Amino acid sequence: MAIRLKDKETIQVVYKQSEVVLARPVIITMLALFLPLYFAVAFDQISQFKWLLFLWILAVTIFALYQYRSWSSHNYTVTSQRLISSSRDGLFRQTVTEIPLTDILNVKYRTTGVFSTLFEYGNIEIQAHGLPEPMVLERVRDPESVKDYLWKLHEAYTQKAGKML
Repeated sequence: MAIRLKDKETIQVVYKQSEVVLARPVIITMLALFLPLYFAVAFDQISQFKWLLFLWILAVTIFALYQYRSWSSHNYTVTSQRLISSSRDGLFRQTVTEIPLTDILNVKYRTTGVFSTLFEYGNIEIQAHGLPEPMVLERVRDPESVKDYLWKLHEAYTQKAGKML
């Protein structure tokens, strides 16, 4: 998704979900592909179930592509003036939320569980004026440094905007 920038606005950084979150769908995909094939070969049943195996492989491939597309479509763009969260769920559903940097009230992060702590990813919650609930940047790598960067950018932009008034 292309972001339309405002006058004198530049993209600072784009965050994505950590690649580690793909581990679960990859494991499920590998097991779903190889276990039926293993048993079909082990019991010499490939010729009897070839169409069923073909349909199964097609379904598992569609699942894997859907999981990858879902992961890759979550983008969190930080510009010189705002924070933009965009994601695509399914074929026809897109969600875009943006927060002006001056409207940020609080930024916090959360890691839950051994896996996210071990691989250093977590959720970042940004509370802002006008949003009934916080914007959540899901499963971002190194959430502490992202939180610190967002807060520093907010402070710098707020000071700059205050001097212009």
